[in-house]
Amino acid sequence: MNDANALYAEITGIHDKVGDHQGFVHGETDDARPRFDGEATPDSLVTLYDDQGKVIGTTRADSAGQWTFVLPKPLGDGPHSIHVTATTDEGTSNPSDNVAITIDTSHVVPGQLVINAIYDDIYREYVEKNASTGDARPTLEGMAEANSHVTIMDGDTVLGVAQADPWGYWTFMPENGLVAYIA
Repeated sequence: MNDANALYAEITGIHDKVGDHQGFVHGETDDARPRFDGEATPDSLVTLYDDQGKVIGTTRADSAGQWTFVLPKPLGDGPHSIHVTATTDEGTSNPSDNVAITIDTSHVVPGQLVINAIYDDIYREYVEKNASTGDARPTLEGMAEANSHVTIMDGDTVLGVAQADPWGYWTFMPENGLVAYIA
């Protein structure tokens, strides 16, 4: 971006949080609801669009211009082209370059109960497999049978219940902080 006063928005990465191959996406993913990361005019409203120009969601860029967004509904299998804009009181930016992604969920088992990801709400990032987090109340994300109730447990202790949506996705944040384990 050349003009410091110009509005801008861009997608800087797509993150897969489902299955065995999690992390940044390079073209293809089995995650029908991947996380999009980007940069935009600070404090702007960021709008994501699909290849037909239909709005698929909005989020707000923070004061440093960073933003993240997880799709509320899954994208269908096949190729997709996503772009973003940023809106402030001054107007709306030009659309960003399109980012191509192909969704392939052919090997995902419908209704299988899994925890796909753990999101650290303090550092605003996903926790890598077998890693620790300083967030005592991280958000758990998973899949289950569509519209089912998912009981979240720590050993024999029930932490709460999450409701799976019509596509089987669920999220859960513990009401109380989790106990820290020191190895």
